[in-house]
Amino acid sequence: MSEILELEAESRTEFGTGAARALRRAGRVPAIIYGAGKTPVSISLEEKEITKYYRKPAFISQLINLTIDKKKYKVLPKAVDLHPVTDIVRHVDFVFLEEKTQKMEVPVVYEGKKEL
Repeated sequence: MSEILELEAESRTEFGTGAARALRRAGRVPAIIYGAGKTPVSISLEEKEITKYYRKPAFISQLINLTIDKKKYKVLPKAVDLHPVTDIVRHVDFVFLEEKTQKMEVPVVYEGKKEL
């Protein structure tokens, strides 16, 4: 079992293209958490922090404890939007985890040589 990542986020009140650009200029990445019948929550993450974790294998199936305004949420990354040229993380979608069975895709990496 892999470790549970810990991320800090800030809730955001301004939305739209202009607000997202301002966040990116300030070194932050806009994101949203939705699902499980809960109200969607718009947040922003530190760009360096999310990029560090995104570059690791199996990020998309990684359980994350996300702290927003002193509240903790268990989430899974759903989608990551990258800049088409620089591959910088531009936006992240997360889903709330429910207390029931979850379906997800898990990457499998084969190592070693095939025996003959």
